[in-house]
Amino acid sequence: MHLCSLRSTRRRAKEADDLVRDLKTSPDGGDWIDQGISKGNFPTRVLYRLEQGEKLVEVRARCETPIKKDLLEPLLSVLNETQLYKTWLPNFSVPTLQVRECEKLKQIGRISQIVFLVMDVPWPIAPREMVLHAAAFDNIDESGQLGIKLKTIKTGDDEVVPEQDPTTVRSDLDGGFLFEKCPKDHPCMEFIQKDGDEEDMILVTFSALMNPNMKYLPQSFLNFLVKTALGTVWKNLLQIATDVKDGKRPDHKSAIQRKKEELYDYVRARLDIMLSAMNDVATMAS
Repeated sequence: MHLCSLRSTRRRAKEADDLVRDLKTSPDGGDWIDQGISKGNFPTRVLYRLEQGEKLVEVRARCETPIKKDLLEPLLSVLNETQLYKTWLPNFSVPTLQVRECEKLKQIGRISQIVFLVMDVPWPIAPREMVLHAAAFDNIDESGQLGIKLKTIKTGDDEVVPEQDPTTVRSDLDGGFLFEKCPKDHPCMEFIQKDGDEEDMILVTFSALMNPNMKYLPQSFLNFLVKTALGTVWKNLLQIATDVKDGKRPDHKSAIQRKKEELYDYVRARLDIMLSAMNDVATMAS
């Protein structure tokens, strides 16, 4: 292995460890602004906080949702099929928040990839673009955890990253997803429909530190971004995963079938190990 490749691997491993540590830290008692728990098919806790420096305002958002274990594989497939994002991501007209472009620039291994996004935002704010490196990782055999690390990369970090469009502003994001056994005392569990499957719920936690490269973030836009846009995207994601599970999304079904041997058979096998490891951890804890 080349030295630069070894350094990159170590850096990615540290980033994954940092993400797990962050998402395993309870937001209770901190400076988070708790939006409460939304009800419905997917009870979700949404929180956010501002991290303000001298020259910029950053927003850290967090979502927590328990899901049934049979939704995990469809959810991972929806997250992986980035070329289909525009078929389900919501577009808002008032205020404007729309996905203008979403393109996978590079596939790295089975699941990790580099994705290019362009978003139209309310006038007079210039459109925002970002280049995201999405890297899957797991600690399935030991703790039954699976994660996806998301981090923006810059021109020069990889040969596929384009030069910035002069008509847009490149934004930064650092965060990701963690999938693990849901604790029985998680606050969302109170609102889960009781049907006998509560013991096998998966907790999906998402957190992201977003830097929109703005010196001032209007409160009205912040409220819309956190309370409306993030909540809508999150519920859409979970609903699309449900539709995939129920065979209602032919485009996703075709993509999954096309990659069955090279990707999704492997994912299914790893998830079987994950669920078994989660049960072993729960047994030792009881």
